[in-house]
Amino acid sequence: MEKTPVTTEDSLSVFKYMIQTETDLQFPENDSEFLLRFQHVAKYDLKKALDRLKRYYKAREQYKTDYENMKPSGLLPLLKQNILGILRVRHEDGSAILFVKISNWNTDKCSPDHLFAVVALSLEKAIEESETQISGLKVVADVSGFTFSHLKVVGIGLLVKFAKLLTGVLPLRITGIHLVNAPSLFNAIYFTLKMLLTPKLRSRYVLHGELKSLYKHVSRECLPSDIGGSQPEFDNSEHVQELLDWEPTWEKYMTYGTRKTPVGSKN
Repeated sequence: MEKTPVTTEDSLSVFKYMIQTETDLQFPENDSEFLLRFQHVAKYDLKKALDRLKRYYKAREQYKTDYENMKPSGLLPLLKQNILGILRVRHEDGSAILFVKISNWNTDKCSPDHLFAVVALSLEKAIEESETQISGLKVVADVSGFTFSHLKVVGIGLLVKFAKLLTGVLPLRITGIHLVNAPSLFNAIYFTLKMLLTPKLRSRYVLHGELKSLYKHVSRECLPSDIGGSQPEFDNSEHVQELLDWEPTWEKYMTYGTRKTPVGSKN
């Protein structure tokens, strides 16, 4: 949808009014950019944008412990395991790409809850880019190296959290989830997560039997050499530094959405 400064300003004013009258959430008046991402993902349908905002903060409450501990500097040893990161080159449709390399996940040093925090934080950072808000994001995961040590710690609880994160909670459109090099051991995880996704996302959730199948959906020009792409071997050091630099902004966001104090209540 093509927009002008006037339509953006007007829709934001209406959206802020809807938040004030239909929720008990509070946001700073001077940070319209944060609220704009909810409008982008809803293609300026303000009712859908408000529903997404409500689901986002409901999930933040439901997973309060995860979010309270979600800080780049606190997760630095885990981030440096090079498990995942946003790739430097976007897909030709404008979408960002989150690359995951499961073989780098050391379950002795990174618990499932920590993995969830690292993924969630990386997605939250990706949403900062207006192009990602509009064009969406693809997930590409190299599942080679998935072993029994991974299988025994990936419970249904973790899969439910990931499914919620990807289906209507974050102000982010997931345009595809592509898995490659999966051992047969991974099949149970694949099918369980598939059942938890929405029908639309389920149709975009693909387990590729061979790499040339992946290249029909994601250009090799975007991908690291780890999976036959044209880009250098995967290295998330730039992504990690960007997360660290972004930490003050994330801490600011963590103060948003506070609940209004009911009249007559005692502090």
